[in-house]
Amino acid sequence: MEGEALHFYHVSGSLKGRIDKAAGEEITLGRAPDRHVRFDPERDILASARHARLVLEGRVYYLQDDGSTHGTFLNGEPVLVPRKLVTRDVIQCGRGGPKVKVYYDRDVKKCPVCGNPVYRRHIRCPVCERKVCLMCIDHQARACRDCAGA
Repeated sequence: MEGEALHFYHVSGSLKGRIDKAAGEEITLGRAPDRHVRFDPERDILASARHARLVLEGRVYYLQDDGSTHGTFLNGEPVLVPRKLVTRDVIQCGRGGPKVKVYYDRDVKKCPVCGNPVYRRHIRCPVCERKVCLMCIDHQARACRDCAGA
């Protein structure tokens, strides 16, 4: 089983604003080049090369520290044993290190026009009142692409 995709929104660190997506039986985080969610190896020094891993059990991922130097934190609490992940949980790699907010794919709102994730950056179309991503707004028509083309 491949597992449901997770979206990782970088809320702090050198990659702030970036979004990664990964799926599988195991998802790894760290500065090493083979990590699924990779932090900057030169600037995010509080994250270890092989910092943490998410292990799939059923339809739920569990976060565990992977022998990191500065510890792994889930919503500010140290991860000493595997901890269940839910949408909007924040994983921090080292106290003061980079943070990512986690979203299960099933909980991510999708743009009704293009199907891409909406997250927080969206615009409500004044015509149909749907929340659409920034790419699907026709700014000259002041409406989403669907309404502007109708």
